[in-house]
Amino acid sequence: MSGKSSKIEELYASLSKHDKESITSFLSCTLFNQSDIVISIHRYVSEHVKFDKELDKLALYRTVFGNKEKYSDVKLRVFLTKLVKLIEKFIVVKKIDEYPQAELTLLTRYYSKNHLSKNHSIYFNSKTDFKFESYEEYLMYDYAHAMRKLNFIYQEYSHDREKIGAQFDIVLNKQKDLSLFQSLNSQCDYMSFAQMYKTDRDNSFEQDQINKWMETIDEQNVLIKSYMLVYKYYKIPSDDIFLELKAILLEGGIPFESNHLALIVHAQNFCTRSINSGKSHYLLHLFELYQVNVKYYKKEGDLTSVRFRNIVFCALQLGKIEWAENFVASYSHLMPENDQENSYNFNYARIYFEKRDYKSAMRQLLKVTYEDSFYASTGRILLIKCYYELNDEMPLQSCCGSLAQFYNRSKEFTKQLVENNLHFIKYVKMLQKHRLERDRSYFKKLHQKVSESMVVQKEWLLKKIEELY
Repeated sequence: MSGKSSKIEELYASLSKHDKESITSFLSCTLFNQSDIVISIHRYVSEHVKFDKELDKLALYRTVFGNKEKYSDVKLRVFLTKLVKLIEKFIVVKKIDEYPQAELTLLTRYYSKNHLSKNHSIYFNSKTDFKFESYEEYLMYDYAHAMRKLNFIYQEYSHDREKIGAQFDIVLNKQKDLSLFQSLNSQCDYMSFAQMYKTDRDNSFEQDQINKWMETIDEQNVLIKSYMLVYKYYKIPSDDIFLELKAILLEGGIPFESNHLALIVHAQNFCTRSINSGKSHYLLHLFELYQVNVKYYKKEGDLTSVRFRNIVFCALQLGKIEWAENFVASYSHLMPENDQENSYNFNYARIYFEKRDYKSAMRQLLKVTYEDSFYASTGRILLIKCYYELNDEMPLQSCCGSLAQFYNRSKEFTKQLVENNLHFIKYVKMLQKHRLERDRSYFKKLHQKVSESMVVQKEWLLKKIEELY
């Protein structure tokens, strides 16, 4: 009777234990819910929904309605839908404090509709210092607040032209600040996108506006200045611009977490592109930016498995093995639950490999499941490297054959990526075959061939070739 993953399963998989307890209290309030059946369903689902298992609808039905009642999928769906709607209402009630603009809209609309002029007046004269998740949210609230206040002044002081005019000026300035920041932010994102994907979009109008605004860069607050530096770097990449931006980001003076993170991502992208163009010293810059990121990883799901392994890989490339080991031990639980174990085992295998403890690396790799294409590919590559380092020829040949077969069958990789990986297998087999010959001219030619190729694991291959002549 188990069905496919449903909306309610996805929803409950995202809820913490505290959320589920709070929802129980919420559902017990008769203002929102008068059905004990909904509460019973909530308790069952809270206990039985797992990320790797489907919800057993028949078991749920029997628990809630009893064994004697005949199963009705329609009846169950009605109550499940009602539960989802109530949880969505709970989320809105819970989150409304985090979105001051929602409070502004609801209260001022209510005061205006019911002509509560004293409440209306006091609300605008005692503006609360809210916490905002982003600079854009802050600017949007400021603009919306100014507009609501203008409507109130129109209503209460319709003959006071001076008061209305002064508020109009405030509204227009708030609108200008919001519009300019949104244009700057979106242009930074667009230029990042345009570097990765070809696009013919004409964005000259937005750039003309921003270019005029850029003349005031030294007069801007630290957040706007940082976005302007990102914009300048995308226009004309420069080490000086990058270092100025990096200094600001490392000081931690950006007042909004989401903006700080967005700016760090731009800076990390600059590092990656510089490293790919041959500027290897940018690897240390990238690592320092990753270290700033770490403080924002606080709860499960904050850290993606891709970001996790990129941080570990970066640290290991710099020889910071102890740091990488501490990071894996301390932060692996902050990835999504379904990837924690695999990622933990794979990255520890990487660490053991860098310690030259190849047998421990191989034992760690045995714990990795290859259901994900990344682990199926890179896990086997790491295993091949271990076999090569141990000069264990038979398993190496077998693993090379298995990996080649995987690439030839897989449809998840581009043709170029498959080719680059197959070249790695070919070069490893050539190294293993000729490693005892000490033919200097052969290895010199092979070194040049690998240097000019797009093969994966190029640095490791070149290092192994250099060891043979």
